[in-house]
Amino acid sequence: FLDYALASSSLEGCTIRYGGARQSVGYAGANNGPLGSGDYGCLNVSAADLSLGSSKLSHCQYFGARIDSGEVIATSLEVGPTGGVGILHSGAGSLTIDGCKITNNAGRGISVGADATLELNACEIRDNGERGVYANLATITKTTFGGNASFPVSLGAPSIAALVAGGSENVFETN
Repeated sequence: FLDYALASSSLEGCTIRYGGARQSVGYAGANNGPLGSGDYGCLNVSAADLSLGSSKLSHCQYFGARIDSGEVIATSLEVGPTGGVGILHSGAGSLTIDGCKITNNAGRGISVGADATLELNACEIRDNGERGVYANLATITKTTFGGNASFPVSLGAPSIAALVAGGSENVFETN
């Protein structure tokens, strides 16, 4: 867990496998786990800023990375397979992903909540069990989508036009 880490926190060249857990509310309503009850991933970030580079998250029980809030920058990251979403950002902040492969996850490849923004560049998003990317506010460029079980991308209205605009260089293969 990275809880309230310094803005300069970083993980480089890491492989994290076979992580994640399901926490339930404990005896007499006690909270089990730093993030409360719920599902955890191989990497869990809460109220922290993180730089993550040249790393792999695989065979995670629920999420590859679960981000509850914060600014996260990922470069050359590989995520998958997981038993759920590859990368989940559910709180306030931003997620910037560059040159990554998000593949073979049981759920969405990337899921970003309404209070966060997504910047996705030069990535490969394929063979996920649901949508490749789900976000409200996103900028996506030079990214390849293919083989996702549902829509390759599901975005809020402000982000849709830029997805297919000239110069975005996104590639949509058969889903």
